[in-house]
Amino acid sequence: MDGNILIFFTSFILFKKHKNTAKFNLEAILYVLRTGVQWKALPKEKFGASSSIHRYFMA
Repeated sequence: MDGNILIFFTSFILFKKHKNTAKFNLEAILYVLRTGVQWKALPKEKFGASSSIHRYFMA
C-alpha cells in the first residue's frame, strides 16, 4: 500500500501545473517566434497549455 502512495505522489510532483510567470510566457512566445511552430504544437511538457501562452501573447 505504501509503495502505491509513493508512486502517486512522485508522479503528481513530476506532472504538476506549470507556473505561468511573465518570464515563462516570454520564453514560450520567443520559442514560437524563433522556430515558427504553430501555437498548438508547443511542447506541453515544457511550456504547458498552448492556449494560456497564446492568450498572454494576445493581451
